[in-house]
Amino acid sequence: MLKFRKTSVAENAVLNTVKTVIGIVFPLLIYPYISRVLGAEQLGVYDFSHSIYSYVRLVSMLGISIYAVREGSFLREDKEKIEEFANEVFSINIISTLIGYLLLFVILLSPAMGHYRITTMILCTEVLFFTVGAMWVFSIYEDYLYITLRSILVQCFSLVLIFLFVKTPADVNKYAAVRMFAHSLSFMIGYFYICRRYCRIRFVWHMNWKKHLKPILIIFSTTIAVSLYVNFDTTAIGLLLNDYQVGLYGMAVRLYIVIKDILTAVVIVLIPRFSILFSEGKKEEASKVLSRVLGILMMLMLPMCMGVFILSSEIVQIIAGAEFAGAAFPLRLMSCAIAFSIYSYTFIQCILIPQKKEKIVFYTTLFSLAVNIVLDLLLIPVWGIAAAAVTTIIAEGITLLICLFHAKRSVHLYMDIRNIFSVLAGCIGIVAICLLCKKMSTPVMRVALSVLFSVPAYFSMLYILKNDTLKDLYRLFRK
Repeated sequence: MLKFRKTSVAENAVLNTVKTVIGIVFPLLIYPYISRVLGAEQLGVYDFSHSIYSYVRLVSMLGISIYAVREGSFLREDKEKIEEFANEVFSINIISTLIGYLLLFVILLSPAMGHYRITTMILCTEVLFFTVGAMWVFSIYEDYLYITLRSILVQCFSLVLIFLFVKTPADVNKYAAVRMFAHSLSFMIGYFYICRRYCRIRFVWHMNWKKHLKPILIIFSTTIAVSLYVNFDTTAIGLLLNDYQVGLYGMAVRLYIVIKDILTAVVIVLIPRFSILFSEGKKEEASKVLSRVLGILMMLMLPMCMGVFILSSEIVQIIAGAEFAGAAFPLRLMSCAIAFSIYSYTFIQCILIPQKKEKIVFYTTLFSLAVNIVLDLLLIPVWGIAAAAVTTIIAEGITLLICLFHAKRSVHLYMDIRNIFSVLAGCIGIVAICLLCKKMSTPVMRVALSVLFSVPAYFSMLYILKNDTLKDLYRLFRK
């Protein structure tokens, strides 16, 4: 039997949140430098190339990570079974990666790729190392300590290399190479760590294709729809408008993703636990856990969204500079989509996927994708990048409604009206403080004072109104 250090949900949540915050802090240090050195147009080249890289990595991963974590969680204490399972999944992943590179070759032949070709090739080099790194093994064993330490080291290494080698707008390919090299090196180190600590992973020719392929392809279908759903806005702007507009929208998306990443850090660590709860038929316990998670997400999410909505112009100016001022309005719009996105992600990852309802997720995502694509093609030529933000809100809202409908068939959601009221009251206080701070002379002062006064005022309001979620969170951190 394989022995590993069992960790609590609280410990995993804290570690994963630390990793996420590190992954946010370092980009926030890099982006002001990169946006000013490369400029909106060259950053647009990078963002468009990165959207192509996302498609190639999507095909190479084939939905394997989600499947591997879900199924591997039941086998992790048996060294022989987990090694057999990991080898078969890893081998399928290697083959799918080769298919991904074939897709890349076809894409690069397109005349539309033009000056994006070299940047795309550099970024896509990472795909092979990502596959070899088998990061899903760490999630199976809930080894968030390693993942957190790895993230810190990679970010530090990238930061040093960027400041050393990226000096002018012509260095966009150097920027891509630095990011690729730092991540690829970490994936290789991770591979050797897995082989030494958990199980020896290698390519095998003989495997149970029928057992793995069907669920993997169903998840892959959903994943490809999600990826198109996430990246199509950027691709459409690049094809219908220009690199400068891609750069503006890319900056808004980066800041939008920052907030999403902070909030999803709490959800990700719960996926293996929900898989076990549903496999044991403990739906009532799963309902209680989910209700607490949704309460924590609401308590953290709404004030963030409110602050970004009001201070979007100041945030963009601080992070990217005056050249990116046009990113403020789409960022303001996308802050409205965060609630839809976070809740639908929670229902999918914690309820539908653990219950093997991948088909529902796939059809939901496919429908939302179709809506997103049609609206993008119709509205972007008319309204520009603001249209892409509006279509994101609509698509995310549709996804949430459908996922909520199906999730409620499996679990009961307990929402305390007093908790909701206290959060809304706290958000009103945030709005008032942010509007008052807008009278300050500089963007830095406006944001700094808004945060300085809003955070204690918000949590004081929750305490005064006896928010139960705040009490739970306090007990969690004390533990």
